[in-house]
Amino acid sequence: MKLLILALGLLATASQAGTNLIPFNSGFELGSPAGWYMWIDEKSGGNASFQTVDQGAHTGTWALEFDVKRPTRDVWQMALSMPQWTAKPLMRYQVRFWAKGPGPVKVSVSDAEKDYAWMGGFGADLTPNNWTEVVGELVTTTQSGKGKVAISVGLGSVAGKYLLDDFSIEEIGPLTH
Repeated sequence: MKLLILALGLLATASQAGTNLIPFNSGFELGSPAGWYMWIDEKSGGNASFQTVDQGAHTGTWALEFDVKRPTRDVWQMALSMPQWTAKPLMRYQVRFWAKGPGPVKVSVSDAEKDYAWMGGFGADLTPNNWTEVVGELVTTTQSGKGKVAISVGLGSVAGKYLLDDFSIEEIGPLTH
């Protein structure tokens, strides 16, 4: 399976509890989508574009607009991917962002250094006119932290324009047994 990936930059992260681990362009206030990627399963026949817009942001001036022109069969076949970041093994993290649009979103978390092995995910239903806070928890494995964690927001199953803003990843604490 081939992937269409549009590379737009890199991210350097610092790891501290209570600190946003994606401080670079997490609110799109650079006025560009630098550091973010669009992924489309080319077998899906989906079509989309993304850009930053300076109207309708959740906070600040800019938000990211993801325009699904031709939907895919499954929500995960078209996604916005945030910059990869280094995670600690056996650690709990909270992923949070705001979104609005005509269909559902599904957040997928995988270990980029382990052939994108599935680490978890969560989702939310959106509405076109109101911002929805999308929040979920992820737990890293014993292998995490040796490479990068990839987080993608799947939004390909319903055509239309989606707005996304104010992404954050925060360390909650170690996994307790």
